[in-house]
Amino acid sequence: FRYFQGDPEIVRAIDNHPGELDEVNCHKIYKRYLSETARDDAVKKISDQVQAAITEIANMLRSVKTATSDYSDNLDHVQDRVMQAETLEDLGSVVTAMVADTRQIGEKQQGLRLQLVNSSEEVSALRRSRDNVRKEAMMDGLTGLYNRKAFDKQIRDCLEECEEFDATMVLMMLDIDHFKSFNDAFGHQVGD
Repeated sequence: FRYFQGDPEIVRAIDNHPGELDEVNCHKIYKRYLSETARDDAVKKISDQVQAAITEIANMLRSVKTATSDYSDNLDHVQDRVMQAETLEDLGSVVTAMVADTRQIGEKQQGLRLQLVNSSEEVSALRRSRDNVRKEAMMDGLTGLYNRKAFDKQIRDCLEECEEFDATMVLMMLDIDHFKSFNDAFGHQVGD
């Protein structure tokens, strides 16, 4: 179903599969792309990528903090160097050093700004991917309906809400009588 629906990963896995696509190979493809383990692995991979992006941002901020601290220390010493300057050349070298330090901190801040924009876009894309994987983990690939995992989560959320607001919860379940005969007559795909 996911193949005919056009799921790019499934289409690529099946179309590029060498040799016969027997039950064993179908199970491998299912296990890799469709099983709960595959979804959990995808969520973990995305979480790891988000963590790496956060670590990279933290390292960038530490680098800028160090550069800013060095710049601040240099500015603290500028007054002393100006007072100690005996010639215009001495004063010029103090100003030249101060301009160079200012330019360097400006370049670091510009670099940080660009890196933060890129990292922000990457984290946003990863969040969207994570949300899609979580959504897929809660839905049946065939029918597009919520699955047992989603049902269990919804029940937990409802119970928590009822406890929080001291409310009563009603759960109603329906069963279609003799549905097996419908599946037998028309097939499981029609039944699904």
